[in-house]
Amino acid sequence: MIIEGFGLVFIGHASFLVEVGDERIMLDPVFSDRFWWEDHYEYRATPLRISPESLLCPKAVFITHDHGDHFDLEAVLRISNWCGDVPIYSTKPVIEQLSRKGLKNCFVVQKNNAIELGQVKVISIQNKEESPDKYSFLIEYAKRRLFYSGDCHKVPSDLPKIVDTIDILIIWPVENVIEEFLKILIVKNIVLMHYDRFKPGKFICNINPERFKDHLAQKYSEVRIIIPDK
Repeated sequence: MIIEGFGLVFIGHASFLVEVGDERIMLDPVFSDRFWWEDHYEYRATPLRISPESLLCPKAVFITHDHGDHFDLEAVLRISNWCGDVPIYSTKPVIEQLSRKGLKNCFVVQKNNAIELGQVKVISIQNKEESPDKYSFLIEYAKRRLFYSGDCHKVPSDLPKIVDTIDILIIWPVENVIEEFLKILIVKNIVLMHYDRFKPGKFICNINPERFKDHLAQKYSEVRIIIPDK
């Protein structure tokens, strides 16, 4: 799927491989069929859209935070094994876990810091109103911008200071959060994520994306709303 010059490979739930310029960037790779959440395991009921072994190696991996549906330690180790010394950027809790497993090319992200991958720039945006250890990532290339929101519960306060227009917003199907983005920023395309089915599903998941898209489109007809696996 190509949107505004960005190629998006939807792996499943909240995991993407972004192909832009000559670079590939992996966002929150999770391959496991379960993860620990609060006091129980959540089990994947919706299968991955693509086999992890068929994914092309990324230039870098970016992980927004340490929730189990966004950070899969074994997935990162598999990517490192397949692809060699791929740099990994994330929060301190994630990097500490990776370092204990012997990974060396790991870096703690800093607020509003820009990481350059060839002609592509990735800016780390701290979700400081929620937690100092939750981030989102703004990817810029050829005057186009993709914002991967991770688990944003509101617009990060630093984001409108950096941009006023987002070409692609990858975000979970939480209406009040999306509406806040649309009030504060010009958003051209919304790519939904975080709607896959899990059991028992005691977090934001198990949402009918078609129904949510149709509801949102009635209110915001000027925005293109995309279900990435359709």
